[in-house]
Amino acid sequence: MSVQSEEDLSQGVDEVELEESDQKSHADQHTNETLSDENDGTKQEQLLSENTAYRHYQSPRWSMLISVTVFSFIILFHVTIGSFSVAWIVILVGSIVGTLFWGLTVEVNRDMVRLYYGFGIIHRSIPRERITTVTQVRNRWWYGLGIRWTPHGWMWNISGLDAVELTYHNGKKFRIGTDEPEALLEALKVV
Repeated sequence: MSVQSEEDLSQGVDEVELEESDQKSHADQHTNETLSDENDGTKQEQLLSENTAYRHYQSPRWSMLISVTVFSFIILFHVTIGSFSVAWIVILVGSIVGTLFWGLTVEVNRDMVRLYYGFGIIHRSIPRERITTVTQVRNRWWYGLGIRWTPHGWMWNISGLDAVELTYHNGKKFRIGTDEPEALLEALKVV
């Protein structure tokens, strides 16, 4: 029988704690899958829970570019004619609208399809049981961006023309604008 010193025992305990810590962090990595989304060279990581099959954030590239240009011309006009108070109101309204509609996130899980703009103040949840069919479609450019009523029903879009159309049991339709329609369509069919 060998006698171990206290230093050897404490070192052994530290090694066991380190192994347990490594195993726990490895298990945590398996529990939360990490998706990376390459948008214009920037990497965006999103943690998915067990029952979320799809999650995608779309940045407001074109819509914000157009909005900033229009708001800039309006502000410049009002500053030129000396109406500074109107210019400040336009800046305030533009900032609020820009914040509320900054990006569109779409999440799909077993029970719900969730959409939200910006921080989630403007959001919509659609129960999966309400959806009968899903189809990949292309919007007309004049349907616009944002939350719109189209000839095909309501549409939520932040940029681009591609969309996925949901048809409900009652025949009504809803379009989700997306820059990755195949992935969204697949997630809606699979889950």
